[in-house]
Formats: sequence, C-alpha cells, structure tokens
Amino acid sequence: MVGNKYKLNLRNPMKSPQYTRIKTKYPGVFFRETDNGKIFYIRYRRPGNRNLIEDRLIGKHWTPARAAQERGRRIDGEPSNREKRQSDEAERIARLHRPNLENLFNRYLSDKADERGRPLKSENKLQKTFEKHFKQIKDKTPDELAETDVLRIRRDILKNNGKLKTVSNVIGILNTIIKHGIKLRVCGPIDFELPIPKNREINNKTTERFSPAELASFLKALEEEPQQIRNYYLMALHTGMRKNEICKLVWSDCNFDYMELLIRDAKSGHDEKIPISASMKKILDEQFQIKHLRNPEAASKDMIFFSKTGCVLGPSDKIFTKTSARIRERAGLPKNFRMVHGLRHVFGTLHAVAGTPPLLLKELMTHKDLNTTLRYIEIASNEAKQASDKTGEIIDKHIKGDYSPNANVVNLTS
Repeated sequence: MVGNKYKLNLRNPMKSPQYTRIKTKYPGVFFRETDNGKIFYIRYRRPGNRNLIEDRLIGKHWTPARAAQERGRRIDGEPSNREKRQSDEAERIARLHRPNLENLFNRYLSDKADERGRPLKSENKLQKTFEKHFKQIKDKTPDELAETDVLRIRRDILKNNGKLKTVSNVIGILNTIIKHGIKLRVCGPIDFELPIPKNREINNKTTERFSPAELASFLKALEEEPQQIRNYYLMALHTGMRKNEICKLVWSDCNFDYMELLIRDAKSGHDEKIPISASMKKILDEQFQIKHLRNPEAASKDMIFFSKTGCVLGPSDKIFTKTSARIRERAGLPKNFRMVHGLRHVFGTLHAVAGTPPLLLKELMTHKDLNTTLRYIEIASNEAKQASDKTGEIIDKHIKGDYSPNANVVNLTS
C-alpha cells in the first residue's frame, strides 16, 4: 500500500476523511482500508450497456480473487446490490398495493375508521375472525379465489361444530371486503356465488324469556347478592340495556331534570337516550347511596356501577361468568340462558306481551332495525295464540265454578 490510509477532504476539511482507493491485480476490483477493515468494490459494464456500475461488496469475507469472481457473475447477469434493493423495494410496494384479501380487509377497516371518525367497535373481533378463517387464502386476490377455497372454509366451520350463523358471518366478511374493493375499483368481482346460507336456513331467533315462575325465582336469587351486584342485574332487567352499556355508565349520563339516561356510543353507532323510569330511578338512588364503596379508579371516573370490591367493571370481566352462573343455578334457570343479554330479551318480551307498540319498543331497546324489534312482537303473537287456545278450558272452569281470574298472575315488579 502506498501513501496514507486516507486523504483529507480539501473542499470541506471539517468532513470525515475519504479513504484512499487501492487497486488490486484484478481488473475492476479495488478496496478501501478503513478503521473497520477492508471494504471491497467492483466496477463493470454489462454487454450492450455502456453504463458503468460500481458496487460495494457487503461483508468482510471478500478477497481480491473472490471479488473478481463476483464481478464476473455480475457481468453475466447477476443483479447488483443496487438492482437487488430496487427490485426488493418495487416488490414490496407491489405487495403492499396488491389487492389481495388481506390488503382489502385492512383497507376496509381503515376506510370505515376514516368515515366514522373512530375505528369500528367490532374491529378487534373482525381481525380475529379474519386471521382464524382466512389465513390460507389471505394472499389471494379475488380473481385468484376459487369456489373450493370458500367451500373449504364453510366445511371447516361446520366440521368443528360451528353453526350456519357462523358460516354466514364469516363468508359475509369476505363478501363485504370484496364489494368494498370493487367500489374502490382496485379489484374485480369473483366469478362464482359465495355460499352464504339463506335466512331460511338459519334458525337464529333465539330469544330468552322468563316464565312467571322463573322471573320470581330470579328476583329471589338476586336478594342473596351484594347490593352493587343485585342492582347491576336489576338495571339490565328494568332497562334492557346491553352489558357494556351498563358498565360504561357514569353519573353525568343521568339527567334527572328531564328524566333521561344517555347511552354513549351505543351499538346503533351513535349516542342514544332512554327515559328514566320509576324503577330505574330507584336502582340509581340505591347506587348513589353506596358510591363510597368505589375504589379510587372507579371514583375518579365517577362510575355508577362497580364490582363487589369497588373496581371498574369491564364487559369481559370474569365476575360476570362466575356471578351469572351462581345466580342461574340458584334460580333454577336453564344453563344456556345468557344471563345479562338474556335479561335484555326478557325486557323486550315483557313489553311485547304487555302490548308496547313496536316503534316505541324499538326506541326503548335502541334497536337500529325495526325487524329486530318485531322478533319480540312475534313472541307476543304466539303468547296470544296460546292464550286463545285456552278459551275452552276457561269456559269449562267457569261452568264447574272453579275459575279464579288471578290464578296465573305473577307480580312482575316484586
């Protein structure tokens, strides 16, 4: 090696020194002696191209002979480091914008968040569903999708004891994101019909309800619970509110001047208001009397309802599973009765049987679609039919003189 290891940058002496280029006996191969060792470079032109390419060879395992061999491969068509980087970047960008199912799904969630000003409340659930059922086909675009791919998803759900409703929900997600991609003109339609079960195939009209005896047993079972737990379940029964809606209630949501309760960020997609009934007011008054039992976090958030230990309630807390199981067993209710959401169904059923008009019941239950409310009216119609069928029995009892008009009456407000 001749001369210094590096030379000073005369144009800007404050800059780092430029290391001297040292030639080797191999054409187009040189290196620089740096503080970190030798860095090899190769210079070459490809046949038919006059552009001079200079590549830095990455790594410390290079020798002049090996660098010369690499130079020969590059001349014969091996891509340069720069070309590899450019190719990798182009591939990354293409993969990022490729209209495969994963990108279409993420675009759908992003667009919905922009449209609403906040992410979908079901975003986490949708992402888990997508990862679980579309893992094998998420890299496919709609035009690459085969009918057998979707039928396999349907088959796997049913094979694992899933229901047709689950099939409908999962394939419905696929249908939604493809339609969204078509709307944005980033993909084309599929050439087959998605095997989404028809409504007539799905028996999804499970509506929990209480008989008079079951309602009485439930209310009696609640008497053995701590006051804050008892009031929580009574709130669900007397208002038909959803579990997370009750958990989020704070005292500022109560407007006692107008007797209105604000339900923030309801399932309908916006805030809802329901009237504060006399029974609801009684429950709220009792909670106000025990608010000193809240822990500092619950108190700072001014929560209305809280756990037995004074903690903030979350909709997925294990307390609901354990407490609901205990109350269900004590009241002798069916094991498949969904305690909190089931009470919402009981609320709707009681109103429907009592003759509350559908539009009014829709407002009370904050339903987005009237068809959902009509489910309870259908139950009321069945109740009326069953009562009608007892006409002959009632007449016979009158004839025999053993008819009591209050025989089947249960006080629902007890």
